[in-house]
Amino acid sequence: MSKDPDDPMFPERRQSLKLRLLYPEASAHLQHIFRRRSTWAGTSADFLALRAIHERFQDLSSQEVRTLVLASARSPCLLEGDLNLVA
Repeated sequence: MSKDPDDPMFPERRQSLKLRLLYPEASAHLQHIFRRRSTWAGTSADFLALRAIHERFQDLSSQEVRTLVLASARSPCLLEGDLNLVA
């Protein structure tokens, strides 16, 4: 049974289409940080990721930046990394 986006029985759960459109670029931008578990002057990979996305997409709120980083961290190609992002 396929879901029709216009069917009221299956409403769209995702609320931010803006973030949905930015996700592929953000995820690609973070791959090098998470794959190598990069650190810089003792700073963790999760903090570097948050800063990288904030600098890349300056019009996003802190919560939107965090949402993109967390979604990117759950990406199947990045799951081998060790992320400790606190909710």
